[in-house]
Amino acid sequence: MKTRDKTRGGPEIRRWLAAETRDGKAGDPESRSAEVALFQLFQALPAPTPPDGFGDRVLARAGLLPAPAFGWLKWAVTVCVLVAGASCFLWLPVAVELLGKVSWWAPVDLASHAIRALGDGLRRGFAFWELLSRIGGAVGEAASQPKIVATLAAAAAIAVLAFRALLDLTSRERSWTHA
Repeated sequence: MKTRDKTRGGPEIRRWLAAETRDGKAGDPESRSAEVALFQLFQALPAPTPPDGFGDRVLARAGLLPAPAFGWLKWAVTVCVLVAGASCFLWLPVAVELLGKVSWWAPVDLASHAIRALGDGLRRGFAFWELLSRIGGAVGEAASQPKIVATLAAAAAIAVLAFRALLDLTSRERSWTHA
């Protein structure tokens, strides 16, 4: 009985080896056939699958417990869902009765309340802008008096001179010994 060497057997490997032994340059059809043969060789390989229980062993080694089997927890969740569904059917007649009492004017009432709330918000907003307008008017009236304008100009000139002096102090040539 003849044993077959796995590294030398298989038509895909022989096809790839034959294509590689030809002396082709990159871009030649012969070198392209070698690439195709290599691709077919890799496609012919079996897909690796981990052995059974591999995931559980990895989780155990990492110190994590594998996901528990459902057992009684599955039945408890099922019972809770069924009880919740049954309670919905118990509340259904109450909900239908409440819907019967709702008038068709409810959307109109809702819209009128929304318009009233919008108007109230605008009124409050305009009151805020009225306050700012009054403050702006007072500042404008004060700024139109020559004494106040002269005082503001003097304060601005003092601030500019102070910033210029600070700039001169911080940007002078300094020696390395000063640093």
